[in-house]
Order: sequence, then structure tokens, then C-alpha cells
Amino acid sequence: MFLIWQCFFDVNNRMFQKILESKLEQLKRELMVGNFMCFMFKKSSLKTNLLHSLINRLLLKSV
Repeated sequence: MFLIWQCFFDVNNRMFQKILESKLEQLKRELMVGNFMCFMFKKSSLKTNLLHSLINRLLLKSV
């Protein structure tokens, strides 16, 4: 009887470990996507700032 319970708990532990591993992989993917989005946003805002400063310079020169 003890071996049956031990086997049952062993299977449950492995299933729980698989669930945790899949959740961890999902979190890693979400974090990578989030970091990429932040990187792209920072890059685009930097480009926008450069573009605005360039336009302002051109406008000041034309006046």
C-alpha cells in the first residue's frame, strides 16, 4: 500500500514540476516580448525626438 501512495505522489510531483516548468517558460517568453517592446518603444521615441529636433532646427533656419 505504501508503494502505491509513494508512486502516486511521485507522479503528482512530476506533473506539478512539468506545470511549473511550462509556466516558467511562458513567463520567460512574455518577459522577452516585454523587453523587446520596451526596447522598440525607446528606440522609436529616440527617433521621434531626433526628428523633432531636426524639424525645429530647419524651422529656425528658415525664419
